[in-house]
Amino acid sequence: MSKVFPIGGPEFSSRIFDGFRVSATTLAGVGVLLVIAVGSFCQTTFAQSKCECWKNSKTGKAVNSYPFGSEPDPTDPNRAFRSSTGDNFFRDKDCTWKNSKTGKAVNSYPFGSEPDPTDPNRAFRSSTGDNFFRVVPCPPPADTGTTPQPKPTPTPKEKKDACDIEFGYDYMRAPGERVKSLHGFGGSLFCNVKPWIGIGGDFSALFGSTIDTVGTTRFDVSLHRQTYLFGPQFNFNANDKVKVFVHPLFGGVHDTSGTTIGTTSVSSSASAFAMEFGGGVDVRLNDHIAVRPIAFDYIPTHFGGAWQSNYRFSTGIVFRLGGH
Repeated sequence: MSKVFPIGGPEFSSRIFDGFRVSATTLAGVGVLLVIAVGSFCQTTFAQSKCECWKNSKTGKAVNSYPFGSEPDPTDPNRAFRSSTGDNFFRDKDCTWKNSKTGKAVNSYPFGSEPDPTDPNRAFRSSTGDNFFRVVPCPPPADTGTTPQPKPTPTPKEKKDACDIEFGYDYMRAPGERVKSLHGFGGSLFCNVKPWIGIGGDFSALFGSTIDTVGTTRFDVSLHRQTYLFGPQFNFNANDKVKVFVHPLFGGVHDTSGTTIGTTSVSSSASAFAMEFGGGVDVRLNDHIAVRPIAFDYIPTHFGGAWQSNYRFSTGIVFRLGGH
């Protein structure tokens, strides 16, 4: 039968104080355990954050590592023990695990995992199916808190093609001549003094013929024309592949015309001042060859004290010598 103490009596007060003493002792013990747990957590967190050499391949989260086959010391995350061999290990300040007896560095892997025999930077934990990879370098470089400076953008190299030599097909429409359509070949040579300007000239040799009839008389008319013009050429590089150019050129033209009536042939020739205003497009195939798909020029000539209008279309291949 339990004994009942009257409220307010001396025995009751003694029991109350004993209860307080027990509670205080218990709370003090719990507080000490909490301090130890928090300290251990902070130490483990610090050690892990500093030595994040391994990460979970699926989650990307860092995991702590220990010498293969060892178990971590529950009181010190920087120490481990391998019961199968009796070896003790410690982790130094540069995150390297070493044998406590020999002082030699040993490899470490996530706890409970096995190294990949084909890749020393990968490991696998068969009990959970987790895969891990090693962060290289380890420990990771410290964050200095400075913003990395962007690398300067390299300045593109200027186009410095020393000389462009072009050969190709020419067609000229000559409305003021008896032979109005001329076909032939042409070429040009321009050497750059600056990336955007060159000096040079072009030459063309054109041929054409037609048949005229006066009454019942048939006339065979032919025209051979050569042009040679010189001046500056201005270059506009749209990009690394395409170059657009324009030029005003000045020089001369030489015509040789012939007329055949039956078995009688008569020929004459003349030279005159000529100009050329036009341009074209070059498409680069490589550093030394380009294609000129189209070029157009207006070429006025001055025969007999009057101006004649002529129009030339050309296409060809360009060979680039020197420069880049």
